[in-house]
Amino acid sequence: MSQMLEILRATVGQPAGPLAPPFSQWLGGTLRAVDESSASVEYQVRHEMTNPGGLLHGGVQSGMMDDVMGMLANALGREFFLASVNISIDYLAAAREGDRVSATATLVRNGSGIVNMSAELRHLDGKLIARASSNLCNTRLPNPFK
Repeated sequence: MSQMLEILRATVGQPAGPLAPPFSQWLGGTLRAVDESSASVEYQVRHEMTNPGGLLHGGVQSGMMDDVMGMLANALGREFFLASVNISIDYLAAAREGDRVSATATLVRNGSGIVNMSAELRHLDGKLIARASSNLCNTRLPNPFK
């Protein structure tokens, strides 16, 4: 088990803290579960996360799913930092200010050069809001979370 996975497990049920990147802190998620193959974070949709129609902005939806996939990537304990190469998103339903949503990332393939993940964003009642797939690659940057 990686050191970062141990640290993340110790923060289950707590909001993003000082170890989290600034964007993750702004999103304000609460880690609900994490292991070697999946992670789940719950978010409160705030006013500043909405578009002019009052719906959760697509960019924020993307950010929530990328956030949880990045968290799972760090939990893998790789030697080098993993960075997103691409992300493909299907927007399927709406969320509004005041809603609570959950983003769950799943490890699809842990390759030596490319890591593939998927993510889903759902209302707490299970209704699917969006889904994503992403490839992450090894950078030459040392992993600060190893």
